[in-house]
Amino acid sequence: MEGAWSFVSPQRKPVAGDGWTYPSVRYSACSVAYDRQLIVTHGYHYNHDERHPAWKSDAWSFSFGTKKWRKVHEGEDAGAPSARYSASCVLWNHAMYMYGGDDGGHKYSMNNYVFGAHFSEMWRLDLRSFTWQKVKYASSAPPKRALHAAVVIDNSMYVYGGLELSDTWRFDFLSLKWELLVPMQTSKSKTHPGRRHALAAAAGDGCFYLFGGGQHGHGFKPRAFNDLFKFSLATNSWSKVKPVGDSLPAPRSHHSLLSLSPSAILLYGGALCTPGCKCHGDTWVFDTTTSEWNQINASNAPVHRYRQSLVLDETDGALYLFGGESYRPYMYHNAVNKLVLSGPKLAKLVQPSAFKPSTVTPRLDAAPNQPTVTNSSPPAESNTTMIVGIALLVAFVAAAVRWMCKPAKKEYHPLERLAG
Repeated sequence: MEGAWSFVSPQRKPVAGDGWTYPSVRYSACSVAYDRQLIVTHGYHYNHDERHPAWKSDAWSFSFGTKKWRKVHEGEDAGAPSARYSASCVLWNHAMYMYGGDDGGHKYSMNNYVFGAHFSEMWRLDLRSFTWQKVKYASSAPPKRALHAAVVIDNSMYVYGGLELSDTWRFDFLSLKWELLVPMQTSKSKTHPGRRHALAAAAGDGCFYLFGGGQHGHGFKPRAFNDLFKFSLATNSWSKVKPVGDSLPAPRSHHSLLSLSPSAILLYGGALCTPGCKCHGDTWVFDTTTSEWNQINASNAPVHRYRQSLVLDETDGALYLFGGESYRPYMYHNAVNKLVLSGPKLAKLVQPSAFKPSTVTPRLDAAPNQPTVTNSSPPAESNTTMIVGIALLVAFVAAAVRWMCKPAKKEYHPLERLAG
């Protein structure tokens, strides 16, 4: 199997972004692909110039066609969820659903990371109007969590794990109810993933897969895994997948995993943090019919990284990479890279018919309890010159206010060294 990487949007400075034409660097952000766009929101980076943490809540759209960025939401001051990272985000019915996450307690202790500052709430970003609305559950919610995995199958979202967690949940988008499928595991099991975080999930045929992740513990170094588990929707049970052959991805966490087709899932990047981090930049495809891992021989690979965003353009099968963090070289990212896969073996796994035409799926009927959107959308590219001028003036005034109110510079420990 082969592939070719290319830059479609360069790394830009200042890394804090210009607030209008391109986003800041960030990692552990939320992202989905929708209507030939990469949608990115929230995340975090440490601003080394100001020696200050930068928690993000703005939202951006990158067009696969024009290869240009557009800011689509200003952030929490305009009605978005408060700034956070390590939440899960999935796409369903023309909306991005963000669940859980961690804000490091920054609203109460900006310069000291607070462990366990997690969320159990869910927010919905309408991807046609770019307005946020908090989802009101029709049942009790699961425990708060961050660094968990989530995947959508039909009208449900399945959630697993997170920091110190090993439970499996299903959220029904139509009824807005949560259901506990498999409770927390209190003993070790060869057929269950167990307690782990910073793992990734991908949908399969009547199932979903989990790969890797990390585990903290008392009396031992942090652990990372390279095993693969399968959750059956028919039996609500876990099983461990035994790979064929000796060619396997290395143990890792904070990686990307996504479905190319019912018979192929793709793995990219991640890091082995024990606790210092060694980042990976490799790409693998797992054949679910033969249980075989195949490494992609990809040219022009970007800088290795973890905590990145990777999405699939379902119109042509190309993958788009944004954000993340790297070690050696140490850097954050805001470039966009594109990966095109090729080769006869891959063609057997991923048929062209697996990709959808370049149209938006017709909207499903809203559930009776589905949140309605009342916020106004931010200006689009087609707005009038007057609106753009007003927006620029507002941005200038806001920047001036931030400059005048900027706090004194203080040292701050980057979060990746605390919550790997």
